Amino acid sequence: LDQISPSGRFFHVTQLVTLVIAIGAVAWLARLVLGFLAEWIIAKPGFAEHDYDSHLVRLVARVFGVLAAAGVVIYGAGELGVPLLGLVAGMGVGGIALALAAQSTVENLFGGVSIFADRPFRVGDFIIYPGGRGVVEAIGPRSTRLRADDGMQITVPNADLAKMQVTNKTC
Repeated sequence: LDQISPSGRFFHVTQLVTLVIAIGAVAWLARLVLGFLAEWIIAKPGFAEHDYDSHLVRLVARVFGVLAAAGVVIYGAGELGVPLLGLVAGMGVGGIALALAAQSTVENLFGGVSIFADRPFRVGDFIIYPGGRGVVEAIGPRSTRLRADDGMQITVPNADLAKMQVTNKTC
């Protein structure tokens, strides 16, 4: 007799809000778990903190984390009654529009993957490229940071750096 038994509109709104919060929490948790897994792999004795492999593991974990979170959100949207076919089609059209709008960013991302895969230089190497020279401080998914001879920090987009002839003087 002392229980509250919600019904009607209040029950449906409460159930919807709870389900949306649960979907968001599971999506966030999936992304977080993949990030922690990447850091656990990097913490093993065979990995250096600023090596190519550690940056590549972090990049892969971020990509798969976003994909896992998107998968959870799509599944959750299906559970909420959103038609999945329309959602996936809308994501396809939105993805094409986003790819066209973010063409340089995608180009830099693939340039970064190319640098990670080819390994023409490492963090700490002294490189010479058309337009400059310096010591590699960090290699990210979008750009590479260099420290020039005069102490100035230079950021070069990975798409440009992947296309250039780079001379590694450290090897």
